[in-house]
Amino acid sequence: MTEKNKKTEIPIITLLKLFRFCLIYSRFFNMIRARVELYILSLLVIVVTKLNLSVGNLTILAMVKEHHNNVVPKMSDENICNKSGNWSENVMNLNSTKFLQDYGGSLEWSDDVQFLFLTSPYISYIVSQIFGGYATYKFGTRNLISCSLLAISLCNVLISFGSKLHYIVAILLQLVQGFAQGLVWPGLYDLIAYWIPINERCRFVSCFQGGSIGTMLSEILPGLITSSIGWEHAFGISSILGLVICLPWYLLVRNAPELHPRISMEELNYIVANRGKPCHKNTIPWKCMICSLPLWVIVISAFGRMWITTIIEMYGPSYLKRSLGLDAQTNGIYSGIIYFASYISSLIFAYIADKLAIRDVVKLLTNRKLLTAVGQVPPSLLMILMVYIHCQIPALLTVWAILQLLLSANGATVNVVDVTPNFAAPAISLVNIVSTTPRIFATLFVKFCTQHEVVLDACYYMFIIAGAINLISYVPYLLFASCEVQTWNNVAEETAGQSEETKLLDK
Repeated sequence: MTEKNKKTEIPIITLLKLFRFCLIYSRFFNMIRARVELYILSLLVIVVTKLNLSVGNLTILAMVKEHHNNVVPKMSDENICNKSGNWSENVMNLNSTKFLQDYGGSLEWSDDVQFLFLTSPYISYIVSQIFGGYATYKFGTRNLISCSLLAISLCNVLISFGSKLHYIVAILLQLVQGFAQGLVWPGLYDLIAYWIPINERCRFVSCFQGGSIGTMLSEILPGLITSSIGWEHAFGISSILGLVICLPWYLLVRNAPELHPRISMEELNYIVANRGKPCHKNTIPWKCMICSLPLWVIVISAFGRMWITTIIEMYGPSYLKRSLGLDAQTNGIYSGIIYFASYISSLIFAYIADKLAIRDVVKLLTNRKLLTAVGQVPPSLLMILMVYIHCQIPALLTVWAILQLLLSANGATVNVVDVTPNFAAPAISLVNIVSTTPRIFATLFVKFCTQHEVVLDACYYMFIIAGAINLISYVPYLLFASCEVQTWNNVAEETAGQSEETKLLDK
């Protein structure tokens, strides 16, 4: 190494050390409890990962030229609710309706290419779940999520360039991003078992509703950015936010409270006394997990929730555009407000659930079932109700908002840590493998409907099916859910020593 390079390297290292010192030991951070700091950083990780994953859902409307449906050449691309509010009357008078705003797309992508672009990250996301639990134990949550954030951000910034070269480049980047996305949830769930007392877990798991904020940003930012400086910058700005969060995550997070440099003894003792006895093991009991009924009812519940969420997130903007006539900016702002409100409502639901647990008002299992019921039963009924409202736009927009607020209540996901605190990471990987498939199958179903039906009829079919699946998926959870730690969870405690655990945690 030359003398010049050495002189350049020393100031950079010094600045990084100074920045790390300021973050860890500043008076501001010392005022925050370590697990609150972890919650904030986990929330920000979920926000930026969801933003980077979802930014294409709305941006693709501005990327791609409009392709009019050959089966129904006008009805599929017109706002058939923009006249009197009477759907049948509007269908009979299509020639009098005006076309919606053209988003100005330039890419010649077919419907099949758009389908692959939107679903490809979820294919690799499912594949990465197979490795998520093992990778968490091998490399540690801190390192794993840092690398994932870096990969996600780099892939997203390259999509704006790659999509202009060839759609295959864009799809490959989406695949890499999806794989990196799939490693985040297992890592965060592993932290819950070590960091979060049992009676605070509902509130902590509300950080995963940061996905609502990420989706909100992915609805608002692309609309504003596309209308002002072009869709390419929407990917770039989301990538920058991901890189900004990556640094404080790596510098401040530790894999266990025992390893945190500034945690108070009072907080450490409280966590250790109330978290249970988490313990890592080199071998994951996949066979026992796959045969576990309490785990499978969580999987089924998550599948139903993901189906209805997919319809809302991936096809909500299109529904609001084509059927109700919202332009890009209004579309993004309306959807964004709902997603932000969903996060706030998730905090309220989680706070109520944890308070009920602390005061022992209801049993823990009843608590989880009630919270899950709120997030699945009413939203399903409201989704089906939308079919019968037709083009009463104020009523449609109100119901559309309320059902998303109720969807934020979720007791099933925190139930994963109840049944297996030691193997929460691979367990949530199993849940995600199955629950992510609606991102593919629901999309295929929508594609089939829109190719053979007018847009409004296709939306009605989507709403009925989504509501029914979400409602039915709650029944097994209601009947067979459990909060008891499973016997196969305790194998780790019998075989893993404290030295091995500390070694794995310190990675």
